[in-house]
Amino acid sequence: MATALEKLRTDLEISPEGTSGVIVKDPVTRRFYRFTPVQATVLELLDGSRDLAAIAAEASEKHRAEVLEHQLEDFVGKLRHLLLLDHPYCWTRLEGVARGSKGSFKNLLSIKLHAFNPDRTLTLLEKRLRFFFTPAFSAVFWGAAVVAGILSIVHARSLFVSMGSLFSLYSIPLILLVVFTVVTIHEFGHGLTLKHHGGRVEEMGVMLLYFIPAFYCNVSDAWMLGKRERLLVSVAGGYIQIFIWALATIAWRILAPETLASQVCLIIIAFSGIQTLFNFNPLIRLDGYYMLSDYVQVPNLRPKALAYLKNRVVGFVTGTPAAEDGPNRRERRILVWYGLASSLFTVVLVAVMLHRIGGWIIQEYRFWGILATSALFLATIPITRKENVETSRKLLTGMIIRIRKKPLIYMGLLLLALLAGFLPWQLKISGEFAITAAQKVSVSPQVDGNLMRIHVDQGDRVQAGQLLAEIENLELSNSYEETRGELASQRASLDLLKAGSRPEEIENARRQVETKRAELVNVSRIDQERALLRETIAKRESELKNAQLNYERTLSLLNSGLIARIEADRDRTAFEVQQKELAEARGQLSILEEQTDRNRDIKRKELAQAESQLNILLAGARKESVRASESQVSKLEEKLGILERQREKLKVRSPIEGIVATAHLQNRIGDYLEKGDPFCDIVSEGSMLIEMPVPEKEIGEVSVGMPISLKVRGYPGRWYEAHVKSIAPVAATTGTDRTVLVHGELTNTDGTLKSGMTGVGKILCGKRTVFAIAFRRAVRWIRTEFWEYLP
Repeated sequence: MATALEKLRTDLEISPEGTSGVIVKDPVTRRFYRFTPVQATVLELLDGSRDLAAIAAEASEKHRAEVLEHQLEDFVGKLRHLLLLDHPYCWTRLEGVARGSKGSFKNLLSIKLHAFNPDRTLTLLEKRLRFFFTPAFSAVFWGAAVVAGILSIVHARSLFVSMGSLFSLYSIPLILLVVFTVVTIHEFGHGLTLKHHGGRVEEMGVMLLYFIPAFYCNVSDAWMLGKRERLLVSVAGGYIQIFIWALATIAWRILAPETLASQVCLIIIAFSGIQTLFNFNPLIRLDGYYMLSDYVQVPNLRPKALAYLKNRVVGFVTGTPAAEDGPNRRERRILVWYGLASSLFTVVLVAVMLHRIGGWIIQEYRFWGILATSALFLATIPITRKENVETSRKLLTGMIIRIRKKPLIYMGLLLLALLAGFLPWQLKISGEFAITAAQKVSVSPQVDGNLMRIHVDQGDRVQAGQLLAEIENLELSNSYEETRGELASQRASLDLLKAGSRPEEIENARRQVETKRAELVNVSRIDQERALLRETIAKRESELKNAQLNYERTLSLLNSGLIARIEADRDRTAFEVQQKELAEARGQLSILEEQTDRNRDIKRKELAQAESQLNILLAGARKESVRASESQVSKLEEKLGILERQREKLKVRSPIEGIVATAHLQNRIGDYLEKGDPFCDIVSEGSMLIEMPVPEKEIGEVSVGMPISLKVRGYPGRWYEAHVKSIAPVAATTGTDRTVLVHGELTNTDGTLKSGMTGVGKILCGKRTVFAIAFRRAVRWIRTEFWEYLP
């Protein structure tokens, strides 16, 4: 039993917490502690006037539960360890804590820069800003938030486009200024709310939290308030920031986009969205963390959770039983889950930062980069304290003792682990892949023309030689018909030469010539009609001019009021009739001239052909004429054959069997295509290829013929099997890495795979031992990276 009477420190602040106990604040260490009702009674009785036996008796009588003296001794020892007693040991340690609290660096993940004590400033501001704590402001807040939400949804596309053009090198100072202002208002929201509910804010400043600059406000004094007030303090920062976001959204929609105020609003909108992801993350010591801590009613949640996990691990290794006065079942569950989640988050974040930043530093600076990365890693580890050293010593001692107690069991486990390392295991090299068609043909026409008919569309299966489309080429069609007519005429002439001439044929040919001459003369007579029409047009033009002058004169008199409107309407009608008659005469002349020229050319050709036929009949069939005619027939037949082959090319056919891969083909009817212009793509369906980039460090294990297991994103529940078909002869740069393209082949029996699909593939490179696979990457990294960077 302690010889001196124990006394609680008089500078401690104690706040009752309903019927669940009290909250004690240590103003020196700025820590908060929760005690049960029985413990609260003991704290009240520790006034230096009673010994532990008297305190135990009074506490037992008050709570109708037995409180033993040795339990009080343990409790007092705990209070002494927490530095809550008025004892020389406690005051000595408190002086050291006060000196040590001036340091702002404990590890690279949490660097605190103390700025000032804002309590006096917040006291003045709280008196002037009490409107923000009234129901009227709550109504304004929700109205603005609803309006801003509707605007954000309706104009989301415009909002994102505007944000994309906001960020540039020249806008960085403005962004930093706006962000600092918004964060300052956010933190002052916490402080003002705490001050409004009777708390004190003793610290506000800037810190680097997980490498991210953050303005902070220490509102730990909220633990002295009720649960509702604590939650209001935690929510206050996000509450006022949402209000700022709402005002910025409404103002952005009102202001012109090119103004500075509009840019400021965009920065506020963007920053509010990004900060919300971090601010309400309970794994980071920001608003989300304190809200969770208030909700579960566990102060100092993170340090308690990490300390509890550490004690559990040490107890498991050393065989030490858990302390009886530890947290209850509910708190244990909270501490375990939060501790695991927080530790995992920190490890992943540090690993990602070291991988990104450390990888770049090593690649750029080699040996010195390795040293810098190592220093960066060590900086993330909290500064070692005496308690940590003692814990490590206990952990190591406990492990040695447990091994000495049961050496055979641990030796057996070690042997099993070694044997497991020699078991065979499949070496797999994973990577992203893309599917392409094994055969892809771009179909294009071989002649120029307009697309007249299209017989297929995207997704249609076609056979080799199947008709896809038909092209129209008027010039080619006209040339074909003209050549075909000439050939028929030339063949008839050749037949006449071979058969010889008869008198009646000659007489018939003469009559044909006379008929053609008469038709040509009749065509020439049309010139008289043309001259007559021209005279008629000249007359109509003169009459139209006179009618126009009369109408203009009548219109002038009408405007002067000298004649009646009916006379003006009569002259206008006469003018319009003359216009129509002149237009009709001109149209008749145009048609007559066009028909005359065309008919004259036709009749001249027919006359020349008739005269040629007559001359042949009169000359008789000579061998030279027959050979010349046969040569002309052969030439025309050859020309006709060429034209027929070109006409066949007007039909576009599929060169292979497959599927049409081009969309909206039916919309191309009427388009003009030149020779070689693409019409559509056809891809094979039965066999597909995959393209899989493999890192150059892994390519040595890959060879042709190895199996590949594929998981396509479009069909996550199915596995596809392929094999390595070929390996690219050269490496390519993919981002910051060098890769070698591996080509694989697989069958698409059911037609589900489409060209362009992606997924993840694993190349099965054969079985190795578990040890070989485990050390493979490390050995390769040392060989290709580490030794190169040594001086």
